[in-house]
Amino acid sequence: MFRFLIILLISVLPHIAVANDFPPVFVKPTKVTVQDFHEKHLASGKIQAENSRDYYVKVNGVVDTVLAKQNSIVNAGEVLISIDTEIAKTNKAKTEAAFDSAKVSYNRDLSLYKKKIISEEVLSKSKVSLETARSNLVLATDKYNQMIITAPFDGYIGVIRAKINDDVKIGDYLFSIIAENSDKIMFIELPGNFLGKIDDHSKITIKDNDDKQIIGIIESVANYISNVGTITLKAKFPANNNITHGIFIDAEIIYNQHQGLAVPEKAVLRNNKGNFVYKITTENTVKQVYINTKTRTDNMIEFTSNDLKEGDSIVIEGLTKVFDNAKVILPK
Repeated sequence: MFRFLIILLISVLPHIAVANDFPPVFVKPTKVTVQDFHEKHLASGKIQAENSRDYYVKVNGVVDTVLAKQNSIVNAGEVLISIDTEIAKTNKAKTEAAFDSAKVSYNRDLSLYKKKIISEEVLSKSKVSLETARSNLVLATDKYNQMIITAPFDGYIGVIRAKINDDVKIGDYLFSIIAENSDKIMFIELPGNFLGKIDDHSKITIKDNDDKQIIGIIESVANYISNVGTITLKAKFPANNNITHGIFIDAEIIYNQHQGLAVPEKAVLRNNKGNFVYKITTENTVKQVYINTKTRTDNMIEFTSNDLKEGDSIVIEGLTKVFDNAKVILPK
């Protein structure tokens, strides 16, 4: 036993001597702090005015009038585009005349029926004719409005593709109209692994056409994963910004906002055992302390460790000159 202690002492003494033989190293310290952390995700989505409308061709024909121009201000009821104007007017006029005639006939027959001059059967036929004419008028008016397109509200014209003499087919895009002072909304498809991580407490920002940052609010996030493996996010942005309606734009989403123990990124070293920092003891020596790193935000690293707490001093400059148990000199 005595021989074993002698051997152990002989093996340890050189290491103690080595540590004590090195002169103290001048280092600069910093403190372990508690800071705000978050994670970021970049995504893109289509942005559009909340009160807007896209128009598509609903009746085959030829465009003969285009009064709207891109970015022009229009008033509710103003004619913007017409397709086969004369045909639209003629068809509507015919059905209006047919309805007026059927209405006159029915009123006459109703008067005769009350005087017991005609039978109930004759009156019923007259009523059927009136209802048929009314139905035809509704259809003709609807078709007329699809051919003679007017502004549904005050606003301005977005993208417009229709040109005079275009032979258009059902489904072709015509133009968009955006209400003035309309908020912008954005839909983003996020990977399914963000379910439960990004919610309406997260933050979202985009940049407008002038490269100005615009802060929005997340209105909703789907609580299920779609059959294509995504979740849908809806965000809203204020009206007074220079963002083009109908384009795809990049967004930055800030989520998982929390507080945690923090050290500067440049104070963290790594070896084959993991990440570590040099903790400065009250005896002005340094101790190698391994840490579990987590979130990184603005050059700060969140970590967990049983050997470090808020306010502890660690080495931030002079890291290449120190080693475990080395003596250090601190600035006065």
